[in-house]
Formats: sequence, C-alpha cells, structure tokens
Amino acid sequence: MQTSIQDFATQTINSLISQVYDAYHSEHSITEIPNLQLESTKCSLQDVEVEVIECYKQVNSDICGFHCLFNLLQFLNHQSSFNQDIINPAKFWKSYEEIYKYLINNYPNKNELKELHNLGPLDRIHMEYFLENNDKIKSIAQKLEDRYQYTLFIQPFYFGFGIIQNSEDELKKLQDFSIMINENQSNAVLVFPLGVTIHWSLLVVIVNKGANKRYFYLDSKNIKLEHIFKGEIEAAIKELEEADKYGREHARDEIEERRQVTWMKDLKRAIGIITNVLFTGCKLN
Repeated sequence: MQTSIQDFATQTINSLISQVYDAYHSEHSITEIPNLQLESTKCSLQDVEVEVIECYKQVNSDICGFHCLFNLLQFLNHQSSFNQDIINPAKFWKSYEEIYKYLINNYPNKNELKELHNLGPLDRIHMEYFLENNDKIKSIAQKLEDRYQYTLFIQPFYFGFGIIQNSEDELKKLQDFSIMINENQSNAVLVFPLGVTIHWSLLVVIVNKGANKRYFYLDSKNIKLEHIFKGEIEAAIKELEEADKYGREHARDEIEERRQVTWMKDLKRAIGIITNVLFTGCKLN
C-alpha cells in the first residue's frame, strides 16, 4: 500500500516530464512497423518463434487491461526509443489517465463505468469500445495503409478454462482475414489483446507479403513465456512470486495459485490457436 501511494505521489511530476518529452518528439513520431529493430527475448511454441518484449511491470492487480492498451499503443506508434518508452512509468501513467478519461467522457453507458474508478479493472466492453472508436488507433491504421500498404487488424481474443469465448462472427472474421493475407500475399499487422482467464496481455503479428510472419508478445507480468510454453508451471509460479515485490505479505494462497496455473495453461493454448490459424492455415470450427 505504501509503495502504491508513493507511485501516485510521483505520478504528476512524471506526467509533466513525459509531456515535455512528447511535445519535443511528437512531430517526429513515425510508425516503423515494417522495419522493426527492437530488443526482445525469443522462445518457440512448436514451429513458431515468439519475440517477448519487456514492458513496464504491473504493480496494481486490477489494471492489466490498461497495461495491455498502453503496450498496444506504444507498439503501433513505434519509435526508435520504443524499448525505453515501453518500460517508462511516466508514460504508462499518462496513458492510463488518457484512456480512463476517454472512457469516462465518451463511453455511452455510464453505469458500466463504475468499476473503473479507484484503479478498477478494464472489462471486455470497455476494451472493445476503445479499440473500435479511439482516434489514435484510427490514425495509426491510416498511416500504416498510406505509407507502407499494411492493413491493421485488431480483435480481442477471449479464451478461458479451455474454451474459445469469441462469437462465431468474430472467429469467422479472423479466419477470413487469415485466408486473405495468405492467398493474396498481403502485408498486415494483426493485434490481439488476449483476454485469457484472469489477465489481459498482447500478441502482435506482423505479416510481410503473406509469408514472413513475426510474432511479438507483451505482458505486464513480464513472465518468461518460455516457462509456459515448456509447461514449466512451477518455475513460472515461483518467478511470479519472486517478482511480486509489491504484493502480499503472506505466501500465495491455493486458490490464487490455481487461478495462475489455469491462466498459464490457457495462455499457451490461446497463442497456439492463433499461430496455428495464421501459420498453418488451420480452420476454427
């Protein structure tokens, strides 16, 4: 609790610093998605290599959705300082404030915003509204199309307890887009906010001419994805506990540990499903 208070106490100063930085760099901001040069850790799931990018570490338990959107916006508006920006606390809290205010001011049903107050969670309906309506994302999509002839595809992928939770229309949309980019040798950037079990994270796929695909994973837990891909659940749980310096004073309880184990298994399956659809062309039935 004390650490959280300290975070908030420095938030205003950090935001001012970030605003000065952004004001200086804004006119030089160029999306360089097709030619990404960034620092990452690579791991493999079957025949697919995934590049894991270190992010700003989540210190508040309920705001993973805000972290997911921050990572999404930083990635799509990629600059040469990306690896520094993505771990910058001032930039994250500025983004949090902007997303929060955007939803408070624009989301049509105010009764569905109550949980957002006091660092509350970002639900699926909030995530979908922001992705569909935010001008920043529309501007990035237009920039990618005009400058690089890359199509931007964004769709949350919901998976929990071994079950795909997207609608049939959403799955058909993903399937059709996958067929289109593979058959037409198209360029595309596919962005999947992963709403898996108890946590939001992000998978981004860059497709060059329908063939060469690069997969990027961004997660505010900063967990080693390799542990999850290899089924090393105990090692992953231990890593989370050791990294949770802002967390509980007592050991993780059994219920929470089961939740984390379920999330890890579901995450591996969710990423596997997406990569199979895009990489091998398998169908979602």
